[in-house]
Amino acid sequence: MTVQSFLNQIWVQLGDEVIDNIRLAKNFDLDASFVEQKLGFIERRRLKDNANVLDLLRQLISSQKAQIDALELQSVRALIWVSQTSPYNGIPHLASAAVEMLGLSPDVLNFDLGLGCSGYPVALDMAQKLLANVSSDRNDSVIVITGDAYSNIIDENDRDTALIFGDGLSLTQISNVDHGLSLKIKTGVSSHTEFSEALSLASGVLGMRGRDVYNYVLKNVALVADHSVRQTRAEISELACVYAHQGSRHIVRQVGRALGVDEIVCPFYSSLTGNMVSTSIPFGLVQCPPKDGLSMLIGFGVGLQTAAIIVEK
Repeated sequence: MTVQSFLNQIWVQLGDEVIDNIRLAKNFDLDASFVEQKLGFIERRRLKDNANVLDLLRQLISSQKAQIDALELQSVRALIWVSQTSPYNGIPHLASAAVEMLGLSPDVLNFDLGLGCSGYPVALDMAQKLLANVSSDRNDSVIVITGDAYSNIIDENDRDTALIFGDGLSLTQISNVDHGLSLKIKTGVSSHTEFSEALSLASGVLGMRGRDVYNYVLKNVALVADHSVRQTRAEISELACVYAHQGSRHIVRQVGRALGVDEIVCPFYSSLTGNMVSTSIPFGLVQCPPKDGLSMLIGFGVGLQTAAIIVEK
């Protein structure tokens, strides 16, 4: 028997420091129109002082305690954390800390995914596969956390990266309880590691070759999107919304054009947060709640990799 999986709840926690990007852009001789029209990030959210992604999770648990307690945490069977900026440098893994912080059972399967902008669709696919092995008469669930603090790996004097990234975290509950958004199909993925150096930490801070990333996106995103939608026997023109990774206002606009949809269907919604890597898509689901029908979640970037999954309200 096939078990249908649903995104039941999504919460988001943003870094608590607000960065005025228009003011900062003056340091690079960039005017307000460039920030507003090309980057789109008028403000960015950043962690203060020496805070890290675990602090974001603590803040989320504190601010949403009643709702998180209502998740029936005893039903959680697995926890996946998508991140590339662990304060532990990978040892121990972030997911193990989250199990303790949420008060989950010690027998909960937990692991990290070292993915960036494509991480949320991939994690949802993995959660769906885990739940497929659970009997449909049980309320078992999987928690997916995305969280990065790119502010810890950015050179603030680097014109290519200093104005782009924001810090944020999301927590999503996926279960077979019919509530929220249904996950329709497995993830469509396209990886081209020959372009991996276009976004890398080889020098100890994030380096980005923006033109290479842009060319990759234009060449590959539409192909993955079309493949994913066709698995549902629908067409891209039938999508209610496309939640595209928020690389910048310009790149989201170009993704929409490549897919043949307008800015209402493929919106830019991160003008006050910055590019929050794997958190940009779940943030969009909270910021711009889905309309009835099919929607696509499509992430692209570090790897370089594109991943898409279809949901339905």
